[in-house]
Amino acid sequence: TLLGIQVAIFGIISAVILVFIQLVYSNYTYKHLGNLIRNGWLIWFYIISVVDLFLTATGSYMLTIGSQGIVTDIISKPLYVLVCLILIFISIFLFIILIAKNITYLQPHRAIFILANSLKYEEIRDFLWHKYSLEPPDALSVRIVFDLFPEDDIHKSEEDREDEIVKKNEEDDRRLDLIKKEILKIKKKTAGSEDPLISIRDMMIQFIRRADLNSLTEAQNLLLKVSINFLEKLPKRKVDQWSSTENLPKNFTRYLFDLLSSILEIANKEDLESAKKIILNVVYGYSNACMDMGYFPEIVLAIKYLQKIADDSIGKSSIIFQEIMEFYQTLGMKIFDLI
Repeated sequence: TLLGIQVAIFGIISAVILVFIQLVYSNYTYKHLGNLIRNGWLIWFYIISVVDLFLTATGSYMLTIGSQGIVTDIISKPLYVLVCLILIFISIFLFIILIAKNITYLQPHRAIFILANSLKYEEIRDFLWHKYSLEPPDALSVRIVFDLFPEDDIHKSEEDREDEIVKKNEEDDRRLDLIKKEILKIKKKTAGSEDPLISIRDMMIQFIRRADLNSLTEAQNLLLKVSINFLEKLPKRKVDQWSSTENLPKNFTRYLFDLLSSILEIANKEDLESAKKIILNVVYGYSNACMDMGYFPEIVLAIKYLQKIADDSIGKSSIIFQEIMEFYQTLGMKIFDLI
């Protein structure tokens, strides 16, 4: 009887979980399905259920064939039956907790918020490597021209100097070959990379079309948080050697502004000036973060981007133009304080 109950419960709950997953992801993507499958409550539910199925199936089989022995004696004890019954209730309890903790997934934009918060640095990095292909440096030994006659080698013969130059060039060629191999490996690894922020962009566009400014503000804060987290996890720039991550700050900045441009385009079509102000807050917050972390070339890109928006807003939106000018003033004061 317990086996029949457990099989029925296990089958029904498994079907509910599959339907639940389908409801969540049918209109979006299966890319993040692993986030739900790796849920601790789901894992424990299946572990407890499988253990209980094994115990009840063993008991059912042994009692059916009517064998005698130690196993049958253990199965016949009330404690064994009680353990099986308790495990059934535990599996049901775990299922209820699983649904309660993940019920927000049934609201699609809430699901995206949850998934976006779990975005990894590696996902964005791999996509940037794929979108803006890596190229090896033209030369590693540009400085060799300046090393022809160093002060400490003034007494060396011309032949010794030429030998050193040849050795240095050979070393640079070897390093260049290693860099090319690394780039090729990265290109193969990131060939199927998908845009990790596309779901946030689509969600913000939906909010603009529905004129849902509260949700748009929440999504803007999420996008800014993801962007700043990416900057914080970037490795330090190495001035003296090539690195596959050296262009990531610049490329991410270009990517972010392209993303924002597509959102601003919808805001312009919908003629929602308040939505434009919310979207531009991402640029302001991102620029301030770049300033605090010392990403000054990226600040230049932000200024150029805002300048273009300010030029386009002349005669159309005085509020946007004024906001950008005020941000310029704030940014200028920060730069002055650094000097």
